Amino acid sequence: MVGGSIIPLLTLGVPGSPAAAILLGGLIIHGLFPGQELFTTHARVTYTFMIAMIGASFSVLVIGVAGSRLWGRLTKVPIQYLTPVVIALCVIGSYATRNNPADVIVMAGVGLAMFAASKVGFEPAPVVIGLVLGDLAETGFCSAGCSGGQRLCVDLFFSQAHPADHGRPDACLSGLDRRLTSTG
Repeated sequence: MVGGSIIPLLTLGVPGSPAAAILLGGLIIHGLFPGQELFTTHARVTYTFMIAMIGASFSVLVIGVAGSRLWGRLTKVPIQYLTPVVIALCVIGSYATRNNPADVIVMAGVGLAMFAASKVGFEPAPVVIGLVLGDLAETGFCSAGCSGGQRLCVDLFFSQAHPADHGRPDACLSGLDRRLTSTG
């Protein structure tokens, strides 16, 4: 991960790379939300994390320089040997997360879908960012629309919400659903 992508991630919650988006997801899962509170309330965790990132950067430098000849030879490994190792690591990683075999099926399905999508020109980075930040962005957008009385551009999407639903967090989604599925 690049240091330039960590600064907007920790201060604003905007990931600068796919790896930063995954890191943001990990922070949010643990209840650590980017912004000022991350540096005040959770300062111990934040600064420990930052020191660990600096240490990891120096470790990568030392290991990279020391093993540069070996890393160069690894690029010559034939693909028929490399592919099964990568697939095995993916299966082990997806199963080990929750010890659920369904996660392996989801991993295989998403992997095949992204392979097919990459063949027609889709990039995987926006998909990863969308998966990690999608729920957070949708919740924030709907909360803003509902608390703002559904005015201006938000009204365009949510104008067909039922009056009894006003003020409920899921009202925006039901309004959007009604808007998208209406025929007239």
